[in-house]
Amino acid sequence: MRCVWNIVAPADKIVHFKFQHLQMEYHPNCIYDHVSFYNGLSESDDHLNARFCGDLHDALPSLVSVGNEARVVFLSDNSVGHAGMSIAVEFTYGMFFFVLKFRWNTSNIPTNTLS
Repeated sequence: MRCVWNIVAPADKIVHFKFQHLQMEYHPNCIYDHVSFYNGLSESDDHLNARFCGDLHDALPSLVSVGNEARVVFLSDNSVGHAGMSIAVEFTYGMFFFVLKFRWNTSNIPTNTLS
């Protein structure tokens, strides 16, 4: 089985992929079941961004495209069955991402300062 998704973001944005689940047949070179990400809509080797296979539940990858276009190709030889993959896709500005996480803890604030 071969599935192809062409993703095109608005011209001023890039594509951000974040795996939510990835479990497929493992091989050190990912020659059986795998998912490949390409910068742009071409599948040439020089546009290959990343290729993943196996069970990566402990280290789910996240990656971004170089421009506003990306191609995702899933390939399976149908010999070994696994749960597959789930990927969140978003369009964002720039090449750099940051996530701001904080915890607001009101237990250390004196009650007379709260209004």
